[in-house]
Amino acid sequence: MKKGWIILSKIEMTKLWHQDSFIAVTIVKLVDQKIVRVKTIESDGYNAIVVGALHRKPHKEYSYLTEFRLDDESVAQYIEQSGSTIDASVLEGKEIVNISATSKGKGFQGAVKRHNLTGNFATHGHKFTRVVGSMGNRKPRRTMKGHPAAGHMWVDTITIKRIAIISTFVKDDVQYICLKGSVPGWRNNYMKAFFN
Repeated sequence: MKKGWIILSKIEMTKLWHQDSFIAVTIVKLVDQKIVRVKTIESDGYNAIVVGALHRKPHKEYSYLTEFRLDDESVAQYIEQSGSTIDASVLEGKEIVNISATSKGKGFQGAVKRHNLTGNFATHGHKFTRVVGSMGNRKPRRTMKGHPAAGHMWVDTITIKRIAIISTFVKDDVQYICLKGSVPGWRNNYMKAFFN
C-alpha cells in the first residue's frame, strides 16, 4: 500500500546519542489494534477505515476508536482486511511520519496569558494589573462576540508533520519507536501516525 496509518501511545521523553550529538526524542509504543470496519460511499457517504486500539480489560473491547480517510482506489483492499490486526510491519522502511494528537492543555487561564494582552499599569497603588478592563458597549448592553476573555486554553488537535524516526526496539514483545523531538499529548495518550 502507498499510504499507511497506525495508532501509537506516548510513553515518555528522553535523550539519545545520535550522529555525534544528544537529541531529544519521544518514545512511543505500538498498541494492539485491528481494523473494526470499513466505511464506503454507498453505506456512509465517504470512504474511511475504522481502527480500534484493543482494551486491556475484558469488559471493554476497545479503549480508543478512530478513523482514517481512504481514497477510492484503496477501499477494496481494506474491505478484505476488515477484522485483521495491524502490526509493526507497516512501519518497515519508514523514516518520516506525521503525528496527530490532542494537546495537553493549560486549563482555565486569564485573558493576559490566553490572548497575550498587556494588562493594566503596575503602579499608582491599584491591584488590577492582569485584567482586561472594560469591554462593554452602551448599545446593545452586552459583550459582543470576539472579545478576548478568560477561558479554557488549548486541548486542541495538533498535527506535526515530518517527524523523523530515530530508532525502534522491542521489549517484552512490545514495539517501541523513538521519534525526534516532542509530540503533543500527555503520557499514555493515543495518537495517530500517518506515513507514505
